[in-house]
Amino acid sequence: MKFKAIFLTACTTFCATGVACAQSPSSADAAVAQTVSAFLSALSQGNEGTLHKLTCQGFYAFDAGSRFSGDDLFALVKKYQAAGSAFSWSVTMPEVHVTGKSAWITYVNQGSIKNAAGTKSMHWLESAQLQNNGDGWCINFLHSTPVSAK
Repeated sequence: MKFKAIFLTACTTFCATGVACAQSPSSADAAVAQTVSAFLSALSQGNEGTLHKLTCQGFYAFDAGSRFSGDDLFALVKKYQAAGSAFSWSVTMPEVHVTGKSAWITYVNQGSIKNAAGTKSMHWLESAQLQNNGDGWCINFLHSTPVSAK
């Protein structure tokens, strides 16, 4: 019983000081998933300002077999959009893990790519690492792998 009381006191102290409990797990999980969803929306809509607000300094992504900085990833999407492509992406089945000011998320990105040939439904397995910078969550790293058609 004494150990349980000490443990609960320690947890309460950490929460009161903000060291380990900046948000409750459910609200932090939702905020992480929303940050990634907003990032995908900003990328598909060509909103560079929002994209920069949602990514941490030094952000990079592994996508299409290459490493991209945030600006390079944005430029790649803009290149395809200029050629007539449109992208739709959404975060589904998120699994979020928050530890203090760090989080990682895995999810299925269900979306589509529309171009002159038509619209193709696509799924990607994705993961991201985020940090809470005091103003909210920002994305440090994103990895995307297309799901192969079976």
